[in-house]
Amino acid sequence: MTTYAAFCNALADLPVAGVKTRQRYIPDQVPSANLPLMFVRLPEGSESGITAEGEGGWPQLSAELVIVVEPVRQNRNEQNQALTVQLIDNLTDALRAVTPGQVCKSKLSWRIVARTAPLGEIEHWAIVARVTGNG
Repeated sequence: MTTYAAFCNALADLPVAGVKTRQRYIPDQVPSANLPLMFVRLPEGSESGITAEGEGGWPQLSAELVIVVEPVRQNRNEQNQALTVQLIDNLTDALRAVTPGQVCKSKLSWRIVARTAPLGEIEHWAIVARVTGNG
């Protein structure tokens, strides 16, 4: 079975075009020179017990993969929105390319939202992908 650590590390190492920095931990703050930066938030999961009747199965693991794009207050909305949308496309391509056994035993599923998010005391353009896999 896939461990939570292996799941998170594999997501953090996912090759996403346009991402400049990858971290395996949640950063306190990010120098602009390191952006766009990708990291994984703490995971969660569920698992049903296997019974004599055959119920249960692979555990389900989920984590939020975050790409911090740029600080919000730079009067560059047009450029930042275009970059954010391009990074969503790049992230989607990277997630679609994952094969069973690469991150976990199953193919991945995900939901992506773009929004602003605080990192330290600064609001940033950000992409948050809730990624789920099994096994």
